Amino acid sequence: YWPDWFAALRDNLRYFGEFAERHHIDAMLVGAEYSGSLQQTDEWLKTIADVRKVYSGPLSYEFMRNYEPDGSDGELFWEFTHKIAFIDALDFLSISWYPRARPFTSWGNIQNCPHTTLEEMVAYLRPATNVFERTVAMYGRKPVVFTEIGQRSSHGCVSLPYDTGAPGAYDAAEQADYMEAIFRTFSPRPEWKGLFWWKWDETQVREHYDPDPKKDRGFTIYGKPAAEVLKKWSGQAQ
Repeated sequence: YWPDWFAALRDNLRYFGEFAERHHIDAMLVGAEYSGSLQQTDEWLKTIADVRKVYSGPLSYEFMRNYEPDGSDGELFWEFTHKIAFIDALDFLSISWYPRARPFTSWGNIQNCPHTTLEEMVAYLRPATNVFERTVAMYGRKPVVFTEIGQRSSHGCVSLPYDTGAPGAYDAAEQADYMEAIFRTFSPRPEWKGLFWWKWDETQVREHYDPDPKKDRGFTIYGKPAAEVLKKWSGQAQ
């Protein structure tokens, strides 16, 4: 089914490539987290060449990295331990990465995690720079953007940032400290060009996170302390 799948993908990307060119969009992803397709190198190269016919800007593909800073989760996804061959034909690296900033114990015990200081988060994330270095070296030191990274404003999620539903009390300070720790860890790396945080506001009804935005335990940062961290690092702080 791969030829049919990629033919449909190319139809989709031509539409959005023409849109991106017409509206002077700065860059474009040809895909994100299509883990099962990553060994279809010839189809991906054909797809990239097809997009370049209609869009003149830089292209990338968003792949995933290890959740654990030292890379110990490498058995979970093929791209954690293998080079994705078609990325050589792209202009920059896009990574979906939710590295933990404290050791993980168990899903049901997240709410019982002790308070994690910003300094402890930075220290735990330090090995993540080794994963980062191996990644950029593997792909020819292309520029890197974290096109998806985040953490819920729920206590203990610093140990499982990508989690969507573990129980825990509202903890916006932990979310803000995690973002600060990410910026402190990666901003000194010359290849790192920034991040897209998951996420600014909510477009889906997720009442289990709490209906009150000021106590929303989801990934959103609008109206929370993490928004001020983002403004500071992007030069938008008042």
